[in-house]
Amino acid sequence: MNFVDPLGLDIWHINDEQGAGGAGHSGAIVGSGNHYTYHAFYGKHGKAKGEGEYHYKEFNSLEAAMAYAKKEGYDRWAQYSTCPEKDELARQAADKWSDKNYLVTYTNCIQLVNNMMMAADLPWRDLRAPNFNFNYNIRQSDKSGIF
Repeated sequence: MNFVDPLGLDIWHINDEQGAGGAGHSGAIVGSGNHYTYHAFYGKHGKAKGEGEYHYKEFNSLEAAMAYAKKEGYDRWAQYSTCPEKDELARQAADKWSDKNYLVTYTNCIQLVNNMMMAADLPWRDLRAPNFNFNYNIRQSDKSGIF
């Protein structure tokens, strides 16, 4: 793993390429100073439709956040440079997902990431499938890698 964020001013799109039967699963890590947050959205109990589960976790280092993401099954990442204000806008966009219902074709993990990236005003294309989204938007990233 070779990810560096000396100022803590970035958002990472994290992706599990094999998740959801090969369509992929996505989440995000947002960093600011010594405050990093993990954000993901799932269908409760693995169901394709129904109650959603918004996952939020705080870390005091990028290394700890990335280690957690790897443990959760994510296998690749793309880093996008931001500033503290944009980090906060991305977090606020993610927090709106705490009471959403899950629908595998629309209100899903990648829509959470799309909302976060667009709130941070990053160059981003809103695609509906996690792997397609990751593969397309990685071209705009500052850095990328695998876990």
